[in-house]
Amino acid sequence: VDKLSRERPLGNIFNFYVLLSILLQFALHKRRVMLVPDLIHHFRHGPIDLEAKSESSLLNIAIYLLGLSQQVSTFVINIQGRPFHEGISENNALWWGLASASAVAFSGATDFMHELNRWLQTVEMESFFKVRLTTSMIVDFDCWVIEVVCKYLFPTRTEEDSDAGKGEAGETRCAQQEVEKANGIGELEAKKNV
Repeated sequence: VDKLSRERPLGNIFNFYVLLSILLQFALHKRRVMLVPDLIHHFRHGPIDLEAKSESSLLNIAIYLLGLSQQVSTFVINIQGRPFHEGISENNALWWGLASASAVAFSGATDFMHELNRWLQTVEMESFFKVRLTTSMIVDFDCWVIEVVCKYLFPTRTEEDSDAGKGEAGETRCAQQEVEKANGIGELEAKKNV
């Protein structure tokens, strides 16, 4: 980022916007995770052997894939990007890493690539379960709606907003900025004439 933005970052993370956004996103994530055992209950066959050796099961594969999808969605939704630093699409390594992690999660849930599922050691999933798991992963991206609504209802302050409440110091700073702008424009015109 070459130029400072007029929008300022939050001065304190303990404000209503951040707390409400985090709590609502957490509630949505938690609800999605809580639905998985209820869904698996319909597909469980036979009694559970508590003394058996740990092995891949529908429950731990579903929780793993949903958790991976939730981590990607949380990161993508909550990263600020512009105007404070470069966005996800400007950082190729980050972009491809997140896209790859998301592709692994959705491929595992849909059984799109059988080789990948064998490598992940997933168990065979019925079609109805695949659809429900994939739907849960997609619905979890509704956290983006929560973030947008919270940001709209509780906007961050701009430079003018924060300067307006500072009295003479704010007025002096605004006057200095106007002089700097005028000098910058004058310097640009002088460079054009040369």
